[in-house]
Amino acid sequence: MNNSSYIFNSILNDLGESAVPGFHIKTHGRGGFIYYVEDEYIIPIAIEMPGVDYLDILVFGETEHIKTKYYLKSNHSETLILEERFRIQNLLVKWLEQKGKIHDIQIGK
Repeated sequence: MNNSSYIFNSILNDLGESAVPGFHIKTHGRGGFIYYVEDEYIIPIAIEMPGVDYLDILVFGETEHIKTKYYLKSNHSETLILEERFRIQNLLVKWLEQKGKIHDIQIGK
């Protein structure tokens, strides 16, 4: 199974085919994903539970990791342009702050 197939399967297992717009967090042991759902696509953002007490969550939320959007209905993916990556990163940081989660995202990178 290639990485793209793995991501599609993870999205389907975690969210199903009719995901509600916004952010959703799904964990499996110490790891998991925050999914951002918008329009017809889903952007998975990898997470881990930290081994330190000063963070609530480790998020691969830098723009180099927020890079692909997946369309479940047509079973294809596209690379996000840099502007979209920064926009989603900002939305993610605001969402985490609203949830009261202390994260490790290097904002603007």
